[in-house]
Amino acid sequence: MGERRVRLEALLALTEDLGRAGTTGSVHDALVSFVLGRGFRRAAVASTTRDGAEATVGDRDGDVRRASWHGPAVAGLLSADRLRGPAVVRRVDPGSDPLLAALVPDGRGAVVVPLVAGDGRPGVLVAEPARRRVRDADLAAVQRAAHHAAWALARVRSLADAEWLATRDGLTGLVNRRVFDEALGWSVAAARRRGDPLSLVLLDLDHFKAVNDGQGHLRGDEVLRAVGRALERACRSADVAARYGGDEFSVLLPGCPREAALTIAE
Repeated sequence: MGERRVRLEALLALTEDLGRAGTTGSVHDALVSFVLGRGFRRAAVASTTRDGAEATVGDRDGDVRRASWHGPAVAGLLSADRLRGPAVVRRVDPGSDPLLAALVPDGRGAVVVPLVAGDGRPGVLVAEPARRRVRDADLAAVQRAAHHAAWALARVRSLADAEWLATRDGLTGLVNRRVFDEALGWSVAAARRRGDPLSLVLLDLDHFKAVNDGQGHLRGDEVLRAVGRALERACRSADVAARYGGDEFSVLLPGCPREAALTIAE
C-alpha cells in the first residue's frame, strides 16, 4: 500500500508540473524526471516540430541533453504504424530507426511508448530499463504518465500554433504585414535615435499573374513559398522579411547603408 501511494503521489506531482508547463521542453523535462524516478536508467522524450523532431534525454546520473533532427522522415518515425502501443525494442537498427538509435546510443533494448492525444501523436517516450525485466507496476505508471504528457504537448502545441498563425503568413511562413509594420515603426525610431542606417527593400514578382493563369494557383503558391524560403536564407538574424500582400514582399535591413541595400536587393 505504501508503494502504491508513492506512485500515485508521483503521478499527481507530474500532472501538476505538466499543467504549469508552457513549452515543449518543460513537458519533456517533467516526463523524463518521472520516468527516471520509476527505476529506468535512461529516458528520452521526442516530439515532432514543423520540420522534424526535438528531444530531451536524461539519465540517472543527472545528465540532460537536448537534440533536434530535421526532415520529414524523422517526423514520420514518431507516428509510424508500429508505434500503435507500448512496445519493447530489443535491438535498435540505426539504419531503419535513426531516432531510436540516437535516443538509445548503446543499442540496448528499450520500452517505447507513443504519446497519443486524441487522433494525434505528438511524440514518443523511450525508456531504457535498469533491469532486464520491467515491473508491470512501473510500466503501467509510465504509460499513464505518457498519456498525461501527450495531452500537455498537444495543449502547448495548440498555443504555439495560434501564436504562430497570428504573426505569420500562412503560405510562406514569413512574418505578416501587421508584424512587419510594427517592426518598421520601432526600427525607424531606433535608427533615428542612434543615427544608424536603415534600409527597406520592396519587391514583387515579375509575371506572377501569368504563372497563376497559365499553370494554376497551386503552382503560384509553390512559387511564393520558394521566394519565402529564398528570403529567409538571404536574411541575417536582425533582418525582417515579410509577405506584404499578394506577390509583394518587403525586407527590413537594420544597420544596412543604401549601397549595400542595392546589392542585396539585386
